[in-house]
Amino acid sequence: MPPPRPPPRPCSAVMAVRVFQGASVTVAGITIRNSPRFHLTFDTCRAVEVHDVTVSSPGDSPNTDGIHLAGSIGVSIHHSTIACSDDCISIQDGCSDVFIRSVHCGPGHGISIGGLGKGGASAAVSDITVQDVTLKQTMTGVRIKTWQRVKA
Repeated sequence: MPPPRPPPRPCSAVMAVRVFQGASVTVAGITIRNSPRFHLTFDTCRAVEVHDVTVSSPGDSPNTDGIHLAGSIGVSIHHSTIACSDDCISIQDGCSDVFIRSVHCGPGHGISIGGLGKGGASAAVSDITVQDVTLKQTMTGVRIKTWQRVKA
């Protein structure tokens, strides 16, 4: 079993929408355009459903993840379109039971799990399902990003 996560920190990055420590959250039927950073973030949430959401930003905008998950459990993302220059969906440490289906992704980097293990830290992500996703003009499809362990 991995060590417990440190307590969440207040967010310093600019985001369009952030849900922090939410439970039984539904986000549906919205469009988010041109966020200066992440478009839609769920941090330390439980039982999240996202559907019929459109995210878009210019192809050259940096760090504009479409949907960003951190420490969240029981997330369903479906029937949405995400076009941003960074990760369509990014899944970070502490996430589990994530179901992604019927999502149109691209252009962008694709769907990313990680970066996990920065500084040699333990990181856990589990039970991620990606089904019936369209990837168009993406750098990768679905990838796992890890940090190399540096030998002392």
